[in-house]
Amino acid sequence: MINFSILNKLDLKPLLFQSLGRLSSQGLGFILGVIIVNVLGLEIMGQYAKYTALINISFGVFATGIFTNYLRSNDYNLLGETIYSTSIVMIIFLLIFGPIYVLFFDDSFLNITLILISVYFMKLSEVIVITNRFLNIDKNAVLPRVIPYVIIIILCLLIKPNNIYKLLLIISIGWFSVVYFFFKIKKIIVLKNHSFKKIISSSVLLSITVFSTQVYANFDQLMIMELLDAEKLGIYKIGLSFSVLAMPLVGVFSFIYISKIKEYLKGETIDLLRKKFYNQIKINFVASFLFFLFCLFFIENIIVFVYNISDPSASNVVIILSLGIVFNVVSVVYSYSLLAINKDKTVLVITLIGGLFNVILNCIAIPRFGIIGAAVTSLLTQMLILFIYSYIFSFRLRFFEVLQNQ
Repeated sequence: MINFSILNKLDLKPLLFQSLGRLSSQGLGFILGVIIVNVLGLEIMGQYAKYTALINISFGVFATGIFTNYLRSNDYNLLGETIYSTSIVMIIFLLIFGPIYVLFFDDSFLNITLILISVYFMKLSEVIVITNRFLNIDKNAVLPRVIPYVIIIILCLLIKPNNIYKLLLIISIGWFSVVYFFFKIKKIIVLKNHSFKKIISSSVLLSITVFSTQVYANFDQLMIMELLDAEKLGIYKIGLSFSVLAMPLVGVFSFIYISKIKEYLKGETIDLLRKKFYNQIKINFVASFLFFLFCLFFIENIIVFVYNISDPSASNVVIILSLGIVFNVVSVVYSYSLLAINKDKTVLVITLIGGLFNVILNCIAIPRFGIIGAAVTSLLTQMLILFIYSYIFSFRLRFFEVLQNQ
């Protein structure tokens, strides 16, 4: 059974505000997806999914590596270095990799620039949220996530963009609002000498790990776009948008656990740390499994009601991917526990195996089974990764025995 006494000892205010922030942003992101499909059409939804996947699998890899390095540091003094490093990486991608994308994908440099700017400010909004978590000001975790989506939704409804360029322009304008929140914490933004080299060197393994994760999170979307069409990708994106709705609520417990894990390692007994770890796994499992059951019984009717789409493949994708989330959220607890004791290489190897497995299976499944094949591949990848994590954690590293002997 879940040890809810641990939850009772937690300060509920951080959980409340972090939950509100994550649920609000996820909900608004979902509403934006509904607007894109119903107002702009499935094809533009598919094009937007392609651009998002393209940036997430490139710039997003390094930005998330820097972001994760900052999160596990539990030190807001690294805020200036984190902002600076993320900005430098964004400029490098814009000036060097942007033209390469245009050359190889025969795409618009302006569109690439707009989606890159949007993802850049999206990542910085999470940096703001982390900083407020370190400062125990969790009430500020809501607006940096919500305001950009509100602006984007209002502009989409007023302007009704009829092509992908106008949509990307509106999205970049919305996320630019994040700048305001940096002015509110400008007093603690301090930049040290040689910060870029230091941050990149300490986050390089994390970035490679994120790359492997992003491969199996986005490679299927790029393949669907190339092998099928934008409309099929739009349907698949609908499935993705539903399947990740459980992530904010589950993720907020993981977020608190991750931000405090180094304190647990320093100040708690091994037995108590073990209880916190397994209780975290049980919470993540129960929440995500309940969401899977909800999707299994109700998602088909919900998709018809929300999107006015009766394609059964959309609901099947949701069900399959929501089951994959059960394995995913449990893996998160293992991965961040290993990162907390600097087992970056171990996490890297596991995610590389998962990424390679995902790419090979997608190349086989998508041409034969379409978007259902992509969803099943994602599920099998998550199952494989969790199996490897649990085996290495418990039998190879013997995590708690290692800590006890330190």
